[in-house]
Amino acid sequence: MRNTRPEYDAVPAPDSDPSSTRRRFLGVSLASALLVGAAEALANETPAAAATTYVPPRIVNLPANTTSVTLPSATADQVNLATNQSGGTLTVTTPSGTPVDGQRLSFRITSTPPTGGVPPTYAWPTTIRGSLYGALPISPTGQGLTDYFVFVWRASTAVWDMVAYVAGFA
Repeated sequence: MRNTRPEYDAVPAPDSDPSSTRRRFLGVSLASALLVGAAEALANETPAAAATTYVPPRIVNLPANTTSVTLPSATADQVNLATNQSGGTLTVTTPSGTPVDGQRLSFRITSTPPTGGVPPTYAWPTTIRGSLYGALPISPTGQGLTDYFVFVWRASTAVWDMVAYVAGFA
């Protein structure tokens, strides 16, 4: 059956049965073709299916200036903290809940120490670990900047692996 969409042309595949075909792009970038395909897939969903496709993240905002943080993995996908703590230690405790293998948990912290103050240092539990190439940071960026962490639960070792840390968003 010949594809009638204008951006594709069905042509016989080289060295194959003439009845088999492959698609050849005619002046359309791969990204455009993927977008068209994604739009068609969404358009073909029923309203009920489309409504269940996107699940918004569960977000927990911790009280400002908390000096001890427990990331609630059972009730949150993202945990936010704003602090103006100067010096001292911000203790991150073992996340609560019973995570499943591959579960992700993100932590966003905005640290604004008072003028002349310094950001606190982090104290991490042994159930959260960095990697050989991405150690856990020792303190937030400070100066009102926002830092993001993404952790993934690894059931085989019973730890949260830090898979991303990006710091310094204004």
